[in-house]
Amino acid sequence: GIAIAVGISLAFVIYESARPHTAELGRIPGTAVYRSVEQYRDAQTVEGIIILRVDAPIYFANVDFVKDKLRQFENYSVDRSQSIAANLNRVVVGLRFVILEMSPVTSIDSTGVHALREIIQEYKARGIQLALANPKRNVIDQLDKADLPNMMGREFLFLRVHDAVMACIQIMNGEDKEPSFHN
Repeated sequence: GIAIAVGISLAFVIYESARPHTAELGRIPGTAVYRSVEQYRDAQTVEGIIILRVDAPIYFANVDFVKDKLRQFENYSVDRSQSIAANLNRVVVGLRFVILEMSPVTSIDSTGVHALREIIQEYKARGIQLALANPKRNVIDQLDKADLPNMMGREFLFLRVHDAVMACIQIMNGEDKEPSFHN
């Protein structure tokens, strides 16, 4: 009985780490705090920017799942932007920035680093900039070994999600303007 329970528990842990929870984040109104838009319905997003959080280390067992999730969220963001543009009768902004909130990513292996390199290249080819917020020191060290911060642009490494969002908004606006957050 105990061996079966341990086996089931182990299978569950492996499944969960290979398919980590991934959330889109939005700003809680009146704060600089970003939380899951599914859990906090009043969390606001910015058109042209999607903020994502992967709730696990990025390593060989989950890297394909993480890449697929990033693509799914990218498609969702594009669809949302088209809907907003249609409702407001204006031009579609399109996705310009993907911000990865990295605080839950406690480590990244060489497969994860290689996947991020591919993602950065894919995004650049489509005019999308990747930004990282709050990566842990050991994760930055791994990324540095592969020269990813320079490839991405060191100016797109941020301590807080809010700093990343505000920098991306400034780039999109071309000047200091108040951001337009959407529910």
